[in-house]
Amino acid sequence: YQDWTFRPTNNVTRAESLKIIFWALNTWLSNNTWTIFTDIDIKSWENTYVNTALDLQIINKETTQFYPWRNVSRAEALKIILNSAKVDLTQASNTKINDVIDTDWSAPYVKYWVDNGLIFLNNWNFNPNKPLTREELLLILYRYLNKK
Repeated sequence: YQDWTFRPTNNVTRAESLKIIFWALNTWLSNNTWTIFTDIDIKSWENTYVNTALDLQIINKETTQFYPWRNVSRAEALKIILNSAKVDLTQASNTKINDVIDTDWSAPYVKYWVDNGLIFLNNWNFNPNKPLTREELLLILYRYLNKK
């Protein structure tokens, strides 16, 4: 934050998650200066990260808004990390997670994390829509980067 505090228990926004994940993964950043989203200012710091996510096909181009200040969910963060790292998710998993249906978009991402010991479940519940805190995001990234 601008006052040089980290605030680990604060939730991570969608824009912040892109910046943190791309930085941690040393992701090439887009040079595009345009925007397709009505809620992203071309001159804002978020624009570079949102355009990178578009270039990597991590976010949907079919909407008119990105909602950069909305909290990122646990499932969204896992998707951003794995898609940024270009992880192959085609290998089937038989892992059953109580609150993630096999046909849900988040299932392959969550199962990858569980199958690889990168995230731990509480009574086999993941809470995919729960907002992710800054502390949790860094722990997930730390585990991923040290497991590779």
